[in-house]
Amino acid sequence: MRSEYRRQDFSSLERGKFYPASKATRAASDAGSNQNLKAVEVNVKTLIALALQLDPADRADLAAVLQASLPPTDPEIERLWQEEAIRRLDAHQRGESVGIPAEEVFGKGKATNQ
Repeated sequence: MRSEYRRQDFSSLERGKFYPASKATRAASDAGSNQNLKAVEVNVKTLIALALQLDPADRADLAAVLQASLPPTDPEIERLWQEEAIRRLDAHQRGESVGIPAEEVFGKGKATNQ
């Protein structure tokens, strides 16, 4: 399965390609759309649960396919984030900011101000 993904070009995938517009429009405007949303939520939860059972290589392939299906990011936003990252790194290297250990940030260690 892994090699099949690598042979295909997923760069042309577009959001919504797998769901015809008529279905999406119908689901959104349907009087019982709340019920449809619940069904979609269950399906998404099921998909996630199934995806998490895949071996790491297949999960990576699935993630790459899903990522390729998303619309491209705005180049201006990417440029601004890159500038912000550089600004923060420079400030840290000048001693103007203090790093926090990842264990503390993610709640796996003891917080210093408890």
